[in-house]
Parts: sequence; C-alpha cells; structure tokens
Amino acid sequence: MTVFGGPQQEISYYPFGMPHHAAYPPQDGIYPERQPYKFGSKEYDEMHGLNWFDFDARYYSGIIPAFTTPDPLAEKYYSISPYAYCANNPVRYIDPDGRDWYENTLTGAVYYNNHMGKNDAGKGAMKGEGWRHMGANGMFTQKDGSNNDQFLVAQNGKEGDISFSEDVVTGKVSFNMSMMLEGGGQAEDFMSGQGYSKNPLVADVQVTETTQLHPEPHGPISISNTSEFTKKTHSWTYAQKDAKGSHTVIQTLSKNRESSILTMSTTENRLERRQYNYNKSQGMDSSTKGSILKIIVDIIDIYLGNRKK
Repeated sequence: MTVFGGPQQEISYYPFGMPHHAAYPPQDGIYPERQPYKFGSKEYDEMHGLNWFDFDARYYSGIIPAFTTPDPLAEKYYSISPYAYCANNPVRYIDPDGRDWYENTLTGAVYYNNHMGKNDAGKGAMKGEGWRHMGANGMFTQKDGSNNDQFLVAQNGKEGDISFSEDVVTGKVSFNMSMMLEGGGQAEDFMSGQGYSKNPLVADVQVTETTQLHPEPHGPISISNTSEFTKKTHSWTYAQKDAKGSHTVIQTLSKNRESSILTMSTTENRLERRQYNYNKSQGMDSSTKGSILKIIVDIIDIYLGNRKK
C-alpha cells in the first residue's frame, strides 16, 4: 500500500514466478515507486539486468525456471534436480528461505532455522539478548556434500526438530527444520565437532609493559617485556580452530605508570577492553600442498630423465 492508501503494485504470476501481468496504478496523478519485493515476497534484483529473485539461500530465476546454484541438500533427494524450485510443484509446495545459523554471544547457545535469514537474529525461539547471525546455510557442509544442515539437525536435534506443515487455506506444504543447542557444553561440543572453538569476542585484558635500560660499553640498551591476562570476558563467538585472531582496543579502563631509578626501569599497567576478530587462515590445506609437491617432483623427474638421455 502507498501513503495514499491505494495499491502500490499489482502483479500476477505463472506458478513458477514469471509475471504475466503487472500494474502500477497512479494515486492522485502520482505514480508510486515500485517496491522490490515480489514473487514469494522475495526481493527482485534488477541490477545490471540480473532479474533474479533473492531467496536468501540462493538466487532464483522465474523465467528458466530454476535456481542458479544447486541445492545444498541435493544428495537427500536424488529423484529431484538440485536446481528445481519446490520439487517442480510450486502449486503445492513452498521453498524454505534462509536456513541460517545463529549464535548467542552471551550464553554460547547455537540455533538453526530453515525459515530464517541473516536479519532474523533474536526472533522466534531465540529468546533474550546476545543473538547474532553466525553463518549461512551449508556453512559446515563438506565439498562432497556431506555434513549438510539436514544431517546435522537429524543427528544433533531432538524429536520434532524436522517436520512438515500444511497451510489450511492454500494447501501448500512447508518443510520445517530447526535446532536449539544450549551453551555450557552442548553447543560447544557440537561446534568443536565442526572444527570451531569458543573464543572471546569482547573482554577486559590487563596489560603490563616493562622497559628497562641495561648499561653496555657502547651505551645503554632498552629491553622491553609485555605480559597480559584476561580479567573478564563479556561475550563470546565461535571461530574456526585455525583462525587468526586480532583485536581492537575499544576502551582503556585504567592506566598507570611507575618508574624506578634503582632498576632503571619503567612499568606501565593498563586495563583494556578489547573486541576480537577472527579470520580463517589463508594458507593452503594439506591436500593442496601435496598436489603441488607431486607436480614439482614430476617436473624434476622429467627434467632429470631428459638430461640422462
């Protein structure tokens, strides 16, 4: 609806999402701006002539009609194309629109829901503060398709976490999948099994820096030493175990400096509040390194073989 109280746009679709009629009626002689959410209430991306629907988990073309990337759960449904929309039956079925993972930075809990997207943190079963988006669907899925979301929910969830429901008005069947893992052991064990560890996100750290002058024949030299320990962790986040951590000092809570003429030293103590960031190592995995090494060895063998001839 527009600010004038009339319809902003009216679009009729074929079952797979290709429009066959669109109207943008003027209100008091003014044509309203076209809003981007169309078929299935999904955003229609027209940038550079793309003309695809953003289904959160994947892009979809209503003209082909098919998704532009394969279904991450395709190995569970061999009889259906991994690019098919609603099992090729959009009159009866709807497509889940998110399948994202969330973490609670205060409790360590982990939540998954196949009907929620990256902007839904804190909604539904995610009660209380501290919830934030952790990753998109398939964030734990291996290259061969194993360890996908449906498998993880089936293995680690409880009865009723996977279900089907039918809309009594439209008759459409929806596939529902959600899982809540509580912090304090359950979520941490699950994430560890996926190659993730629980790390500080915001913490207060006590830092001690000591600088001492040492007399030398050619003149005194300065030797510095730094030690630190975490006094309090305010929030947590999960990061891959091989991630490289860095931090930003968001506040200096206290600071003092002491000097000693006797020991020719200066000591600074400060309490910092830090926010951490974790980035996955960009180094090559062992299989890639092995492949490169084999190629190098083969090249050397060919070179030496040619020399012997």
